[in-house]
Amino acid sequence: MVGGDFFSSLIHIGMNMFGLFTVGFWLCRYVGGWKFLSVYLLSQLGGGLFVLSFSYIGWKTGLVPENSIWDSYHSATVGASGGVFGVLAAFSLMFPEARFVFPPVRAKFAPWVLIGFGFSVDAYYLLQFHSSGVMSQSFFGMMSNSGHLGGAVFGLLSLLGLQKFGGKTKTPIFVRRWERPKENQERVVVRPKNLEDPFETQIRKNRELLSQLYGILDAKEKENILSPIQAENTNLCPPSDYNPEDAFCLRCEWLQNCELRKLKKEHPEP
Repeated sequence: MVGGDFFSSLIHIGMNMFGLFTVGFWLCRYVGGWKFLSVYLLSQLGGGLFVLSFSYIGWKTGLVPENSIWDSYHSATVGASGGVFGVLAAFSLMFPEARFVFPPVRAKFAPWVLIGFGFSVDAYYLLQFHSSGVMSQSFFGMMSNSGHLGGAVFGLLSLLGLQKFGGKTKTPIFVRRWERPKENQERVVVRPKNLEDPFETQIRKNRELLSQLYGILDAKEKENILSPIQAENTNLCPPSDYNPEDAFCLRCEWLQNCELRKLKKEHPEP
């Protein structure tokens, strides 16, 4: 883990910190500070363990030439990329459908595409060396792909463990991006299943009552209809606020009480 505190150049630390901030910001926001730090440190540890294991196997089997550019067993590995790849793998678990500019893939594939590409470049130059004896080094040859792999594996496992044993984790809310339909493809419009006003039943009931009353001219007959359906323990609005055409009044379950009060005011008993 100590190697994660040392860097070979300003570009090296800049790339590591840029990657850490880009995906770490969102991961920390949803899992919390201590879980994020745990994922990062465990990933850094995992990256170191994988570097030691791969370098020892490569040296012991003779696959990696001693003191070559691929020989991690006799050289130091520095940088925080193991932790960064662990955070990236954890990010891919939390936001699997997020899209990256580079590599241009979804988050759930990003860490494995980068690691696979790095190993492929290493394998190409290593095979070239074994066949021709020419030792070539590329930009990717300077990277510790085994450290990246170990960081990603430990990052994924540590987040899964923290989600299971470390308490509740905030679940991200995603809004699906609108995509333009392809040529000759009919646009599928998804409509909500139910846009009905939650008070629609009450509105319909009140409108039926008002329609029944408006067809009656006799005040006594109206009163006979309204009196049996009066609600008890009501807290009515002031008489001046009552308007049977108002949307708020139509939603009220006490409209019949207001209507009777209005009727008695317009037709007071002698």
